[in-house]
Amino acid sequence: MILLGFAPLYPTYLTEQAVQRFSTYEDFKTHKCTIEEREEYEPLVDQGITVYAGIDYGRILENAEQEADVIVWDGGNNDTPLYQ
Repeated sequence: MILLGFAPLYPTYLTEQAVQRFSTYEDFKTHKCTIEEREEYEPLVDQGITVYAGIDYGRILENAEQEADVIVWDGGNNDTPLYQ
């Protein structure tokens, strides 16, 4: 299963954060995660769930589709769906 999240709370490196994939603790270092992001993503990674996040939703979805049969899109506090 893959969970799709949204852009980090404090995006400082936007081009580097277009598509982020988290499946190991090393990925948190690679993507310079904030404490808030780690608190959100670590329990999922601990369960073997791959998490995608970032600002380019189209590319995130394309990448996730390549490796998963089931995708859960968590839109956070967004009321409007990004993809239908």
